[in-house]
Amino acid sequence: MDITITLTDEELTSLDKNLIKECLGLNTDSDLNEGLASLAKASFMEYVKMFKEKGLPTRAD
Repeated sequence: MDITITLTDEELTSLDKNLIKECLGLNTDSDLNEGLASLAKASFMEYVKMFKEKGLPTRAD
């Protein structure tokens, strides 16, 4: 399954991108895209695990 996420320049500014690259030790925008894709996949898999173990969250949660 392919999932695409599009972020605007307002959602992820150049300053944000530079900070993330610095924190992750990345040099290029291509490296940043790959790094963010890996983080997004890991985050998504955490949600899948949560759904499997506890079901959907409710407002009370």
